[in-house]
Amino acid sequence: MNDWLLADAQIRAITHRYALALDQRDVASISELFSADAEFGRHGTGPDGARSFYAHIWRRFGRSVHTIGTQVIDVHSANSATGVVYCRAEQEDLATEVWNILQFAYHDEYVREDEQWRFRSRAPRFWYRESGGVRTLADEPSALPASWDSWRRFWDEAPGSDT
Repeated sequence: MNDWLLADAQIRAITHRYALALDQRDVASISELFSADAEFGRHGTGPDGARSFYAHIWRRFGRSVHTIGTQVIDVHSANSATGVVYCRAEQEDLATEVWNILQFAYHDEYVREDEQWRFRSRAPRFWYRESGGVRTLADEPSALPASWDSWRRFWDEAPGSDT
């Protein structure tokens, strides 16, 4: 039980460190949070890939505030875990000077390397984006809540309303 508690606490800590590093534009800190095999597409893998990727995407917006909410972590072994982390992000659009609001959940894979928990992958799934008071629902196949099997089952199986 103590190993599970320690893993849970360390994983929660990296999700919060991630949010702070994003808002501080701290490339060194964010790169340390990713495993050697974390993939960043054309930017490469591991901490070097993370540095390149985040240096690139941070140019898209100015100031930001990332707030971590609900976290559910499933520890599978001493070195492997998965989780879902809710996040609300507010980001300043440099071109329009409008603050955009994004509500999403990261679907994470974690790995323990060199006695430290790190992200192997982070896949955001969005509920919505709001810009200038206009809310746009995410409509891609991975959007929330429709991508959750339990959500689809509930609505497929829900009896009609008799009230």
